[in-house]
Amino acid sequence: MTSRRFAGALGIDEWTILGHSAGGGYALDYALSHPDSVSGLILDCPCLDADATDRFRLPRAAALLQDVGKTSEAEKCVALAASPRRLTGGDRSWEVMQALGDRYLDLFVAGREGRARYERLIGRAPEDLDWAKGVSHLPLLHDMYRDRTPSLSSLSVPSVLLHGEGDLVAAPSVIEANRAATGGDVVTIPNAGHFSYIEQPRAYVEAVAGFMNAPKCRAA
Repeated sequence: MTSRRFAGALGIDEWTILGHSAGGGYALDYALSHPDSVSGLILDCPCLDADATDRFRLPRAAALLQDVGKTSEAEKCVALAASPRRLTGGDRSWEVMQALGDRYLDLFVAGREGRARYERLIGRAPEDLDWAKGVSHLPLLHDMYRDRTPSLSSLSVPSVLLHGEGDLVAAPSVIEANRAATGGDVVTIPNAGHFSYIEQPRAYVEAVAGFMNAPKCRAA
């Protein structure tokens, strides 16, 4: 079922949509395709160009890999980040970064407190939870490497971009492209990484509610 049909089944004529990480790209696609049914768009640590994400995150991964003594993998990260061509899903950049083992999570959370909060939440998950669904986006990898930033200038609905201060997915170039193209607000949540709704839930809710309650969003 498409998002459009899902909204219709629920009797929703207009809604504010939120897309996190890779979902940010699909939320943007939806807002561009159905502007009359979207009152606002929230891009939460969006991956709007996975090439830009990789080039931003790989150097950080390389530094962590050096810390754990994995020099060969660190060098691969540096080489990928410096590639003269656009990176693609075929480069499988995540595989070399996953050589970090348990420290791979450090690429997504801000410090020990954020990691502890994340791990406490995961620890409360049901025993029969199907964790395989967490990589359900892998079949869509090719599309994640499509640069969506040029389409931001066509966005006609109110929008906001949220990102954790330490997020490595929403690359600075993407954040600046969003700001330049839309004039929309950018909210940076301190002491948070890619999962600010887990690491700093109060600040996250305030940012989301603040946008949804703003006159420009309610009047759209």
